[in-house]
Amino acid sequence: MSVTSVTHKRVLGHFRNMLSAEGFKVSVAPGGSTVPYDALVIEMEAPAEGEPSWQIELSFLPFMEEQLENVSILQFFAPLSVGLAENVENELNWLITRVNTKLPLVGFGFLEEGKVVYFKHNAVLLNNAQTGNYQQVREIVTMIGFLVTNFRTALHAVANGEKSGREALVGHPFEQLYL
Repeated sequence: MSVTSVTHKRVLGHFRNMLSAEGFKVSVAPGGSTVPYDALVIEMEAPAEGEPSWQIELSFLPFMEEQLENVSILQFFAPLSVGLAENVENELNWLITRVNTKLPLVGFGFLEEGKVVYFKHNAVLLNNAQTGNYQQVREIVTMIGFLVTNFRTALHAVANGEKSGREALVGHPFEQLYL
């Protein structure tokens, strides 16, 4: 059974309809025994030929309605890779920290349990402001798409043990910013 409130289910449905109208491939994953909350899943195109597509999962943080007044927290979560080569965690953490310090929207991360490299961002949305909230969500989805497109290859190279964090940034479009 889902712990997502009826109000938040409606808002996710609104975002689904609006994003679909703009050409995004979206679906709602209902909460259940494994993941207790509903998530809006946006299928994103692969950043480059031969790379896998990826997705952004949007979900409201559960059990927060009683704690917050007139706002809700919407989480954007994009798993980018699962599994790591041996002994790359220090290099991966160096790269993630280096990149996150100068991003306009934070951030990339690494979840030890499951060995998942991801992008996660939380946004505070005003309750009862559907139009403004949708515009905010649309801009965040666009920015996450831009950031993942620009940094996923470097993160994968380090996670797979092909390069060190520094080597992954050499020749990167934003190399001057980070090295």
